[in-house]
Amino acid sequence: MKKYLAILVLALSANCAFAQGTSSSKSNFQPLFQGYITADAALVGKYPSELLSDLMLNAPGVNVALGAKFGKWLFVGGETGYNFSINTVGNQSVWNPLIPIGANIRGYLPVGRKTSLYLAFSTGAAIFCANPQYNTQTSHSTTTVTAYVNPCVGIETGRFVFSIGYKAFVKQAPAAINCLDVKIGVRIGRNNY
Repeated sequence: MKKYLAILVLALSANCAFAQGTSSSKSNFQPLFQGYITADAALVGKYPSELLSDLMLNAPGVNVALGAKFGKWLFVGGETGYNFSINTVGNQSVWNPLIPIGANIRGYLPVGRKTSLYLAFSTGAAIFCANPQYNTQTSHSTTTVTAYVNPCVGIETGRFVFSIGYKAFVKQAPAAINCLDVKIGVRIGRNNY
């Protein structure tokens, strides 16, 4: 009888230890605060030509995405930033600000201990404020709100991120033009390696 009782106690102990091991692996999917601060620039064409040889960097800015990372595979958050286009009117450069506010979703594919490839998709509204120097028909700033989408592919290694994507706007404006979008930045918060 003592043998059966000892076997039962060992079996229950092993079962409890196994349950604790699986619960800690489930906690790996618990959401962790994470964010990204990126500097970006648009690769746009000189108008009216859209030739690849006419592409130039424009619309530099800073973007912030804050949210939660679930496990190693998913990030969901919100983003905002401040971008501006540099347009030439006569012989003068005019800066026009663009403020995106939207949602950001990233799916990760870990390829190394601290390196992951990712696909990201951002969508939301962009607020564009035209400088009165650019809009020659009025003497005051004009504000336009337009929707945007921004799919991209990227790599995250350690705390550093790099991505390239395509930013498309529903309504075109001087700072809101469809373009290739290049981002480089850093991750803030812990990671689920």
